[in-house]
Amino acid sequence: MPKVITTDNSKEKIKKLIKDKGYDFESLKIDLNYLQKHRNECFKNLVDKNKKHKRLFEITDGKIKTYNYAGFIKRNDTQLIIRSRFANKGCDFFLHYMLEKVNDIKLNNYKAIYEEVSILDWLKILFPAYLKKAFLDRDYRVYKNFYKNDSNVKGVIDIARHIKLNPLANGKIAYRYKEKTVNNWVYELIAHTIDYIDNRENLKSISNLIGKVKSYVPDYKKHNVDKVIVENLNLIDNPLYKNYRLLQELCIKILKHKGLKFDSDNSNKEINGILFDVAKLYEDYLVTILKDFGFKHQQNTKYFREKDNLWLPDFYKEGMCVLDAKYKRMKKEVNSQDLRQIISYLYVLEGGMGEKNFGGLIKPTKNKEEKVIKRRIEGFGAYFYVIPIYIPQEESTPESFAKAMADSEIKLKDTIRKLIQEFSIL
Repeated sequence: MPKVITTDNSKEKIKKLIKDKGYDFESLKIDLNYLQKHRNECFKNLVDKNKKHKRLFEITDGKIKTYNYAGFIKRNDTQLIIRSRFANKGCDFFLHYMLEKVNDIKLNNYKAIYEEVSILDWLKILFPAYLKKAFLDRDYRVYKNFYKNDSNVKGVIDIARHIKLNPLANGKIAYRYKEKTVNNWVYELIAHTIDYIDNRENLKSISNLIGKVKSYVPDYKKHNVDKVIVENLNLIDNPLYKNYRLLQELCIKILKHKGLKFDSDNSNKEINGILFDVAKLYEDYLVTILKDFGFKHQQNTKYFREKDNLWLPDFYKEGMCVLDAKYKRMKKEVNSQDLRQIISYLYVLEGGMGEKNFGGLIKPTKNKEEKVIKRRIEGFGAYFYVIPIYIPQEESTPESFAKAMADSEIKLKDTIRKLIQEFSIL
């Protein structure tokens, strides 16, 4: 099986990236071109704020150009593997570390992301994050018919059923009523998925939600799994519950033992794979660090709107500073486009352009000795910083990498703390 192995945010010749001998290069090119042609159909949910498809990868003139996505895609015998550019000796510790921190999960196999057999396992691993996100919405309730036979009558008296159940006077009346309830097929699907996964380590972080789900559907085990899946094939279409819809789709894939597949022409030419937006993951990872300093995360919709485009700094502190997570490669110490972007954010931030204000970027780096870059924004008085966070490159185990990353995080926190203290005094 020819494997094309590359990294994110790179451009290289395909022939140099192939790790297998004896392959048919023409067949490989056909498969790669097929992947490129149908990449947006496979990953149709990957759109930006302007409703345009994000760029996953491009193939031109025998070269493959990658962007901010890592993972793998497979078609026939061809596998395209995109590692993060911080992977070391085949182990992508940084990508896995961020997944653990952001989703509060524990990954046991640090090479699993690039193995085809692990697609279903990855769906199971992602389940806690999807469940947490769904519960950020309100509880999902649907109208359901209830049939009772007691003295607490409400709704409609069911005469035929009353005669059958109460031939003698016993103080009971058979009736039925309709009511919105959480005891429905969606939560039954979730409960069956929890039982199927049955991995205490990965489900530990959502134990309170598991208890909540099972309290909603106390009799879910009485209902056949296949029947519950069929009831959930009509996915939730209410935009208020979009996260429940995503969870529905994930649960169905897990319970039907399916991976992530796409078949464009029903000719058994399936595409399998899983991709992560590493730039977004990196941003979410920084949330776990900056939240302790009172930074708000992309909540400034009132600040800057240009026609239909909304400009959102990743992090901001009211009246003091804005920071952007910058995962992409930086060819220069200070990129003029990034600088203009930060100036725009500072300008519209209330009281944001002056001696007491600063903005900047937080970028990952392989250089342990890289220093913070400081620039004064002439004409406004504010300051611009490029703040690096070192990604360890010498570690050989997940445990040693996590320990080294903790040291990098402490250093980053110290830098942020000193900047906040410095500009608070001014």
